[in-house]
Amino acid sequence: MSTVSLIKKRFSLAALGPEDPLPDMNNVDYVHSTVVWDDSLTQEDTRYMRYGRVSSILPYLDQDGYTRDRENVMKDTVVLENPFVRAEFLPWMCGPSSAAAGRCSTSIP
Repeated sequence: MSTVSLIKKRFSLAALGPEDPLPDMNNVDYVHSTVVWDDSLTQEDTRYMRYGRVSSILPYLDQDGYTRDRENVMKDTVVLENPFVRAEFLPWMCGPSSAAAGRCSTSIP
């Protein structure tokens, strides 16, 4: 049986500062840039050519009050656990895995 739980975990993080209510108007060149390629690339090669590119400067706001000073912060961590594996995910970072560990067993049920 699998279980999902929400726990608090300590991380050493630098504060980003408050969001600036105005978008970054100085650096908008990327909005109008295009990605082009010729017919020598396969469809599989071109599948992710535009991945991560945005078509607008909104809703991305600057967080320009950051420092390099780290502090220990308690953050939510989602834990998915079953008899075979334990995985931890960070929802405050859009869900990447922070840890995964397999559990060795001599017999498989």
